[in-house]
Amino acid sequence: MKKLLFVSILFLGTYLFAQTTPGEYSIENLKANSGRSDFGPTYWHKDKLIFSSARGNGLLNKKWEGNKQPFLDLYIAIINEDGSLSNVKDLSGEVNSKYHESSVSFTPDFKTVYFTRDNIDENTTAKDNITEETKPKRRVRGQAQRDKKNKVVKVEKKTNLALYKADVTEDGKWVNIRQLPFNSLDYSTGHPAVDRDGKKLYFTSDMPGSYGGTDIFVVDILGNDKYSKPKNMGRKINTLGNEMFPFVDSKNILYFASNNRKEGLGGLDIYAVRIFDNDVLSQVLHLGFPINTEYDDFAMIVDNDIDEGYFSSNRKNGKGDDDIYHFTASPPLNIECEQPLTGIVKNLKSKKIVKGATVQLIDLKNNTEINSTTSNGRGFYKLNVPCDGEYKIVAKKESFEDGEKEFVTANSPGTGLEINLNLKPIVICKQKFEAVVRNSKTGKPVSNADVVILDNNGKEIFKVKSSSNGKIKTKLLCDNNYQIKASKKKYENAESFFVTKESDNTLKLELNINPIIICKQEIAGVVKNSKNTRFLNGVLVKILDDKGKEVFKTKTNQDGKFSTFLKCEKNYTALASKEDYESAKKEFITTKKAKQELELLLKRKIDSSEIKVLKNKVVVNIDPIYFDLNSSKITKSAARELDKVVAIMKKYPKLKIEGGSHTDSRGGDALNMKLSTRRAESTVNYIIKHGIDPNRITAKGYGETQPVNRCVNGVRCSESEHQQNRRTEFVILNPDVLEE
Repeated sequence: MKKLLFVSILFLGTYLFAQTTPGEYSIENLKANSGRSDFGPTYWHKDKLIFSSARGNGLLNKKWEGNKQPFLDLYIAIINEDGSLSNVKDLSGEVNSKYHESSVSFTPDFKTVYFTRDNIDENTTAKDNITEETKPKRRVRGQAQRDKKNKVVKVEKKTNLALYKADVTEDGKWVNIRQLPFNSLDYSTGHPAVDRDGKKLYFTSDMPGSYGGTDIFVVDILGNDKYSKPKNMGRKINTLGNEMFPFVDSKNILYFASNNRKEGLGGLDIYAVRIFDNDVLSQVLHLGFPINTEYDDFAMIVDNDIDEGYFSSNRKNGKGDDDIYHFTASPPLNIECEQPLTGIVKNLKSKKIVKGATVQLIDLKNNTEINSTTSNGRGFYKLNVPCDGEYKIVAKKESFEDGEKEFVTANSPGTGLEINLNLKPIVICKQKFEAVVRNSKTGKPVSNADVVILDNNGKEIFKVKSSSNGKIKTKLLCDNNYQIKASKKKYENAESFFVTKESDNTLKLELNINPIIICKQEIAGVVKNSKNTRFLNGVLVKILDDKGKEVFKTKTNQDGKFSTFLKCEKNYTALASKEDYESAKKEFITTKKAKQELELLLKRKIDSSEIKVLKNKVVVNIDPIYFDLNSSKITKSAARELDKVVAIMKKYPKLKIEGGSHTDSRGGDALNMKLSTRRAESTVNYIIKHGIDPNRITAKGYGETQPVNRCVNGVRCSESEHQQNRRTEFVILNPDVLEE
C-alpha cells in the first residue's frame, strides 16, 4: 500500500564526529498480520500496540480506489511476552471514521493522543470530498518523485491528510477529537511523533517550505491546544524525495523513513539521527539489512528498556500488502555524543613543535585513560572526546616534563575544542660511548655484528649493527650501569658490563668475539649400474639430514661422481634417481676424517611395455604378426609391429633376437616348415633393411610344431583360430643386456 505521510527536525548548530553503531537485529513476521495492509505500530503503555489496518470489511462497503482495499482503521492488540500480538480488535469509540485513520502517537503521560485522518472539510460532505482530485493517500501537490532515470519530476495534487488530537480518559476512551491548527486543505499533515518530554511534536507534511515531496517538520507543544509555527527539520534529514513516519525514543533518537538517500537499498529505508541539546543533530545513520531491504521499510518504534520494537515492510514473503515485523536488537543502535579536541604540542623554551609526543585523554571521574594519539610531524594531535564530562589532556615525551590541562565538555556536539600543550625540556647528562667489535683470533674488526645495550633493569635501550670498521656509537645517561652484547652468525656471543660517568671524554670499549670453527667432512660419491658397475652420469642425487631436510642436491658428472661437505658426526641419507632406473637409497654417518667415499648402485628397469616374459622365454612385447594363408608377404599392420622391434634393438645395442615364424596346421608338415622359414626370413630382412646388424638377428621357421591353441592336424577350427597360429615372435636371446 502507498504510505500515508511524512517527516523531519530542526537543524541548529553543527554535528561532529559522532561514533555510532546501527545495531544487529533479529526479525520475525507477526502471525497477527492480515492479508491486507497492516502498518504504523505505536505503543500504548508497555502492554498494548495500536496500528493501522485495512483488514475490515469497509464501512458502507466503501473501498479506497488507490488499492481497492477498505479504508484504514486503527486497531489495538495485546503485546505478549515474546513480542507477538493477540486479541486484535478495532479501536472502540468514534475514532474510526468512514475514511482513513492511521499513525498514532501518545504524550508521555498517555493522557493525549495524536493521529492521522483524511482531511474532511466540515462544511462539505464526505461524499463531496472523495473525488478524483482528493482521493486519500494519493500523491500530493508539489511532491517530488524520482522516475527510472533518477530525474526529479512533478505530480499533480490528488488529496491531503490532517493531524487530529484527542483526550484519553482513564478508561481508555478517546474524546474531544479536534484538528490541529496548522492543518490545511491545501496540503497534508500526518504521522505524529511526540518526543520523550512531551514538549515537541514531529510530523510529516508537504506544506510550503518542503524541499521536495514530503518532509519532516516540528512544532513546540505550548499547551491549551497552541503550538509554535511549524519548522522544517532541514536538509540534514529532508531530501528532494519523501521523508516520513518519525518516531522519537527515550534516548532522543529520531527514527524516520526516506526514499531518496544514497545509502538506501530501494523504496523507503529506515534511518536514525540523535537530537542533542539546542537541537544539534548527529549524522544520519542507515540501519542496514535486515531492517532495510529493496522494498518499503518504515514506521519503526523502539522500547529502549528491552531493546525490542516493531517496524513495517512490504518485503517479499509477507502475509499481505504491508506487514508489521517484531525485532530484537543485540547490540542495539547507539549514537554517541562526541566533540573533537585538537591542538599543537610545542617546546616551552624554543617554541618549536614537538612531534611524536604521546597525547592521552584522561577521564577525571575515575582517573582512567579513554583515548590516546601521537602528535604528527607538525606537532598536531586530534582526539574525539565524549560530551558532558570532565577530562584532562596530557602530553608526554622523553626528555620533556609532562604537559597537561583540564577541561569540561558540554552535552552537545559543538564546533570542537582546541587545547595547545607546551612541554618543558629536561636537561639530561649524557656521556658519549663508543665500542668496537673484533675477531678474537685475528684481532680484525667484525662488521655487521648485532650490538645491543641494556640498562640496569635489563631493558633494551639501544640496538644497531657494527659498521665496516666494527664500531658503534651512541650517547648514554651519566652515572648508570649498562650491559653490552654482540652476536653474529658463525661467532660465539660476547658481552661486557660498564659504568658511565659525568665526563666530556668518550667512554671506549672493545668486544672480542670468538669465531666458531665448524667441523665438516668431504663426501666423495659415485653412482654405478648395479649390473655392470658402469658409471652413470646425469643421476639426480639428494642428501637429507636426520630430520628429513634436504641439505644437498646435484647431478652426477660424466664419470658418475659427485661431492660435497657435510657436518661431522651426523646421520644422513643419500637418494639417487634416474629415468629408466630404480631409485637407490643409502644411510651413512659422517666422521671427523678428511674424506668419506660413498657408492650408490642403480638397477636398470625393464620396460614392461617393450618386453614381456613368457613361461620359458623373453620376447619383444608387440602385437602378434599374422600372415595371410600360404603367404610370407609383410602387411601394413605387420610393418608397424616390426618397427617397434627395430626401435628396441636400437635402444639396446647389444640385444640379440631370434625371429621365429609359425604356421597353422592346414597343409603338409614339410610345406608348413618351409612356409614358416620364408615368413621368418621375410620379417628379419625387413628389420635388417631398417638399420639393424644382421649378426644381431636370426630367422627360424617352426612350421606347425608350436600351436597356441587346439588347432592341430585333424581338428576342425575356425579361420580366426587358425590365424592365431600364423604368427611371428621375436625371442630375446641375451636378456641380461637389458639391465646394463
